[in-house]
Amino acid sequence: MEKGADICIECGTEILAVSNTANEHFNTISIRETATERNIEAKFSNEVGKDLTGILRDAMIANRSAITGLKGNSIPPDTAEDTDFQELPKEKEATGSVQLPTEKQSSQTATPTQAEYPAIINISMRALPSSETEWVLVYSFYASQFGTSIFTRQDVISKYEESNRRKPERLNALTTNFKTLIRSGKLSALVNGYSMLEPGIGLAKEIISRTKSSVLQTKPRKVKDTNSEAKEMDNSTEKKKRGGNTTRSKRLNGIDFYPEGKDSLETFFKKYATKNDYERIFLFVYYMKEVIEIDAISYNHIFTCFEALNLKTPLNVPQITRNSASDRGWIDLSDSKNIEVTTNGKNQIRKWNDNAK
Repeated sequence: MEKGADICIECGTEILAVSNTANEHFNTISIRETATERNIEAKFSNEVGKDLTGILRDAMIANRSAITGLKGNSIPPDTAEDTDFQELPKEKEATGSVQLPTEKQSSQTATPTQAEYPAIINISMRALPSSETEWVLVYSFYASQFGTSIFTRQDVISKYEESNRRKPERLNALTTNFKTLIRSGKLSALVNGYSMLEPGIGLAKEIISRTKSSVLQTKPRKVKDTNSEAKEMDNSTEKKKRGGNTTRSKRLNGIDFYPEGKDSLETFFKKYATKNDYERIFLFVYYMKEVIEIDAISYNHIFTCFEALNLKTPLNVPQITRNSASDRGWIDLSDSKNIEVTTNGKNQIRKWNDNAK
């Protein structure tokens, strides 16, 4: 107090008007706590109330569990916010009562925590989800803080690592599994991530609560009929014996490769040192057209020549014949049922004959 002052410089109360009884309760806060609730009662003057009301409001918002030992005649000005309050009645002191939630009440509305659910590595060890889509749902449940917040694709990938299940093929299928969960109404796609919907939360909790491990769903394997499998093996063996897949061509039995007064196919073929199938096919066509004078030569005639000389037959006689015609220009395939020898082909035979002399 300043010497000779008529009023208090803090609260404005006349000094002579304040009794010992008033000072005993002036500007104080008391607390009463029971098993189910906690009450705070405060008494203060109008001037102090303007500042103290802001502090009490902040305490309620922050859910402070207790306020103790607040006494004194002054409150620092910087602890109050610039907020408009209704002025308290001047004829009496203001009295406030605040009820804060107890620990039991707070737990009823609290956000679920990790303690309520098993560690994700435990779920992995027990193999509870029955498909990779269910795994993505469980990862989403944990990544979203048990269905309470938005999560991203990277959050789910981190759960793959946490559960020791990260593999390239599983991450490659992640987008497909997300789409499946979205279409089935278990997840919702947002601009900045994903959120869980009620059906997804319910299924995730059901998966976590399972007591037995599940076998991952895979596509059923087709069982082959025993007789069909045996026939397939026989066909494969026959193809190998004949030098590969030769279903496009067949052997002709009416060709005489040992004509009287002319070279046989074997004698004619051995005159030339062929290096590849292109040259062999050309010699077969030339022999049949120019030596034994067959009118219409087809792919079957060429195939029959390979068989007659016991040579390895190409896998696709028509295709290798077409390649020979386009690459060397010795035969003409304008009509595949009447293959002819070109002028270039006849010149090639003369060149080989000259070189052999």
